[in-house]
Amino acid sequence: MNVYQCAFDEDVTVIEVVKGDAEYAQADEQFKLGTHAFTILGTDVKAMIIDGEWLKEDWVTDDHVQVVHAHEVGHIHNDSSSELEADMTGLELVGAMGSLSAFSLYCLEIQARYCDTHPGHAV
Repeated sequence: MNVYQCAFDEDVTVIEVVKGDAEYAQADEQFKLGTHAFTILGTDVKAMIIDGEWLKEDWVTDDHVQVVHAHEVGHIHNDSSSELEADMTGLELVGAMGSLSAFSLYCLEIQARYCDTHPGHAV
């Protein structure tokens, strides 16, 4: 387990768990849903849990990690499970404090999630 403060909000703790950690078994249900991270809302605890196994993937870059961190901080700042609210707040955070390449990656992610207008896609 790796624990540190989030660069986007020092009041938010980042907890990275891997399969060898006892905590991973508790978080694995969320990770199996396809998420790389999650927060626990409705408490005074400001923390995100990150799938450390995902971080080990060859294709995961610092930009991907910035996007995930900012998105989870968006959930915390809004105290909301709304993905759109988290993305809008997260995009603002990456734009203000992240790298330009992370901002570009996040814009592409938002476009794919919310603005996909290819033929046959219901908007």
